Parts: sequence; C-alpha cells; structure tokens
Amino acid sequence: MKYLWMAALLLSALPVFAQQRADEPIQKRLQAYFEATENKEWESVIDMIHPPLIAMSGREEMLQMFNDMEGNGMVFNMSKFGIKQISPVFVHEEQRYAQVDYAAQMSIQFTSEAYKAPEIVEQLRTNFEQNYGEQNVLYEAESNTFLITADKAMYAIAATDEGADWYFMEKESAPQVITQLIPEEVQAHFKE
Repeated sequence: MKYLWMAALLLSALPVFAQQRADEPIQKRLQAYFEATENKEWESVIDMIHPPLIAMSGREEMLQMFNDMEGNGMVFNMSKFGIKQISPVFVHEEQRYAQVDYAAQMSIQFTSEAYKAPEIVEQLRTNFEQNYGEQNVLYEAESNTFLITADKAMYAIAATDEGADWYFMEKESAPQVITQLIPEEVQAHFKE
C-alpha cells in the first residue's frame, strides 16, 4: 500500500516536471533577453525578437528606435524582470507558441526642462496610470522620474525543429502587427 501511494504521488507530479523541462529552453532564452534589455545591449535584444517583426520594421530602424530612447530628454531603464508564468506550448503550422506573463520595473527620467512643467507631469502620470494602473506608478519629483511596475505578456515563438531558438514579441504590439504576424488560431488559443 505504501508503494502504491508513492507511485500515485510520483505520477501526479509527472506533468509538472514535464512542463518544467519543456519551459527550460524558453526560460534560458528569456533570461538572456531580459539581461540584454536591462544592459541596453540592443543588438542582442533585436537578435531575440521574432524575425518577421524585424523584417516588417527593419533591423536598422528598430536599432535606431532603441538607441533614440536615451535621447529626446529622457533616460529609460528596465530592470527587475520576473517570469510569472509560461503557458504550455501550442503548436500551429510548424511553429511553437507559448505565452509568457512577466513583470518588470521601468524607470523613465525626464531630463528636459519641457517635461518638468506641472501640467506635462500630470499628463504623463495620467497616461502611465491608465496603462499600468494607479497603484503601479510612482513619481519622484526631485529627479522627475516615473517608476512603473508593469505586468506584461509576450509571445514566445519557435519553429518545431528540435533545438530551434525561441524568439519574443510583446502581446501589446499594435493590433495590425499582431494580426499580420500571429495567426488567429494562436491568438484565440491564448485568449482562453
């Protein structure tokens, strides 16, 4: 009887262990992606973004966009990444998809005098609070910095080939981009 109980316990845990092993390549790639983002290694970040999105935007244009985040009177940092959940993998037309729910801390410091006007600060605060929730936005007046805790979601995408690299694409991308690059069946699957 004792062995039967232990066997039942092991069998019930097997799907959890299998899911953890299936998540491992995604987790490793995510860790590299998060570290590159935190360190502002934009070439590396772009190398891990879903290739059709890069093709649509243009590699040089995307690199310029990342580099421009540091100019125009603002300093942008992301840190404290944490994976909340990785869904089971969904296969569609020779591609594997998973949804990654994660949290990150964003720091946006406005250094230009134009962004220090009280009405501009309030407009920015309202915009951030609408996007991330009032409880997730903190403003530090001394440094004119917004600290934002963001709960986000992205698609992890890989070919079905054994050992294929995983690439990432934010789920909050423009709707027309999502429609073009993520099949309806995949979108529907992850809405459930």
